[in-house]
Amino acid sequence: MFEPATSAEDHNATVPLPDADDTTRGASYPFRLIEGERVIASYPIASVSRPLGRLVSFLFVTDSRVVYAAESKNVFSSSTTSSEFKLEKIEGIEASRHRGLDALGAGVAVAIILNAICIGIFGTFLASVFASIPSGFGAYESSSGGGLAPAVLAISTTVAIASIVIGAFVVVALARPRGYLGVLGPKEFIPLAADRDWVTTGVLIVLILLFGPLVGIALLAWGGVRALGVFRAADAFLYASSSNIDVIAFDAGAVILDAQARGSLSAG
Repeated sequence: MFEPATSAEDHNATVPLPDADDTTRGASYPFRLIEGERVIASYPIASVSRPLGRLVSFLFVTDSRVVYAAESKNVFSSSTTSSEFKLEKIEGIEASRHRGLDALGAGVAVAIILNAICIGIFGTFLASVFASIPSGFGAYESSSGGGLAPAVLAISTTVAIASIVIGAFVVVALARPRGYLGVLGPKEFIPLAADRDWVTTGVLIVLILLFGPLVGIALLAWGGVRALGVFRAADAFLYASSSNIDVIAFDAGAVILDAQARGSLSAG
């Protein structure tokens, strides 16, 4: 798989990079360079390794074009995808990213805590009710003498702990880093990375499990297999690294502007 070294490591795009002979000789790119063309910068976007496969994507800036390329290889298949834009047609880069909990995540976290507290209070109340029933009162008599109170308390405690554990997984999923990245051109916006809406997907899976178990199981199996690494190159935009998006947002726009002003196109 192609994984060229990032050439714009100093994040100072206004300083011309070394000549093409120093930066591109012997380098492996998923596209052909024309005579005299040089790669000014290469930016990793996604790099995911799983037990069953690998997925990478890069954004390349040359002195005449901008190239997006992604490649996936797994135990079942391999795929590639690429998009190419003329440098003079690029208007800019649009990028955004988020780390941590937003309002929804914070609300879910608070709701999980309150839910566990309410379950605990309700369980304690039920246990006290059962404990107040006189010994030998009908079906509530037990050989241990404790009645149903200890069992009710144990069940409510277990449910409260389980709700916290499950809720913790939900909060972690909502707190995942996520971002959006795209190239702005004169005609349309071309997305290179997008956010994954796990909440909508999760709700959909729950509904399907309730009303269509077989379809729900199939979707869960599909999600599990993809999580293990059975990717397509077209999936790369879903796995963009937020730190890589930060680098591209900081650097790529200036590199493209500098290339447009000083590159071989302007020189010609």
